[in-house]
Amino acid sequence: MTIHKSKGLAFPYVILCDTSKKYNLMDASSTITLHHDLGIGINIVNQKYKISYPSVIKQAIKTKIETETKSEELRMLYVALTRAKEKLIIFATVKDYEKFNLNQLVIYNDEGKITPQIVTNNNSYFENINMALKDYDFTIETEKRLFDKNVIFVNEDTSLKELNKEKEEVINIYEIIKENNKYSKEEVKKELETVKEELEYTYDYLDEVTLASRVSVSELKKEDIEENNILEEKFTDKSLSIEERYKRPTFLEKEEEKYSATRKGTLVHFILENLDMKKSYNKSSLNEFLNTLITTGVIDEEDKKHINISKILKFLESDLGSKIKESSLIKKEQEFVLKDKNISKSVIQGVIDLYFEDNDNNIVLLDFKTDRLSKEEEYTLRYKKQMMIYKVALEKILKKEVKNTYIYSFFLDKKIEVKFDE
Repeated sequence: MTIHKSKGLAFPYVILCDTSKKYNLMDASSTITLHHDLGIGINIVNQKYKISYPSVIKQAIKTKIETETKSEELRMLYVALTRAKEKLIIFATVKDYEKFNLNQLVIYNDEGKITPQIVTNNNSYFENINMALKDYDFTIETEKRLFDKNVIFVNEDTSLKELNKEKEEVINIYEIIKENNKYSKEEVKKELETVKEELEYTYDYLDEVTLASRVSVSELKKEDIEENNILEEKFTDKSLSIEERYKRPTFLEKEEEKYSATRKGTLVHFILENLDMKKSYNKSSLNEFLNTLITTGVIDEEDKKHINISKILKFLESDLGSKIKESSLIKKEQEFVLKDKNISKSVIQGVIDLYFEDNDNNIVLLDFKTDRLSKEEEYTLRYKKQMMIYKVALEKILKKEVKNTYIYSFFLDKKIEVKFDE
């Protein structure tokens, strides 16, 4: 499992390997360097003397990339070091450990911390780990000691001896099989079967190794759509209009339709997340709220053109919006991590748009959708599994039953209740 995929998970034992591998700083040493803030860095070519050398901006970009890369690697190392519950085992290989250890400088600042300048010189996880442990007292009693360090010195002769030993064992097995007069056929057969069994051994939990450590609700929703041919069903539904069954080519779409659908959906979700649901809005006050977002640089004027204020107001003024306004408990953008093998072997992660408690103290789950689907059944068909996952996760978080589950369609301007089989 990669360190990145292990984020948020924990294990009894963790083995962190190959920590002496150098950081990948190729982007900093390319002929042309690129940075999203500093721009492009190239070499200056002197035609007269036929030489080239890096420009000041290229040197600045190189330094910036190296600093950012090493900072990210330090964050990844922190993740790796905090995954173990009981024991963390770290492996590293260096050419000459005594020389390596002697050459590593450790300088502390007034606060007793290692100076950042020293840390930026390190180019591998092990250099940081070894530096942190240099002054650790390994003579403390075993029971009280937090760390153990074992250095195994291996030279060419040692490796050669071990290789010859393995070679001798192979020769011995060959001789046993060859000298049939000393061993019965049954004994030779049994020996061969044992060897075959060892060679053909497969790990019992291979699925667990190849399985993604985490999956998002969106990925599970996509799998559900593909498995149940939901898209195919929509495509072949003769009751739908031509426009609904066949997507218009991009070049034929109107200018306003070319604006990313994903961006539009994100904008709606963002506005609803930041709106005060307890407050009453009208067209003027909602417009003022959007202008504030533009002033603070959260959205721009182009974004505002594609936000349908009337549709947001319709939701706020709807029966569902009124119930949310009256609620004493409103939670938005609730992140969760769910482990439920009945749904997926992997850990599921997702974000619940909104849930609230109604006047009868019942929990109501709500998800916002901006899809251009013309029928309620299409929403329930496409998002039923997603809503079920949200419901299960929320009930585990709150230790309370979710009474009602709704999808609110901004395309249809209406709530759609999602019901599950008992």
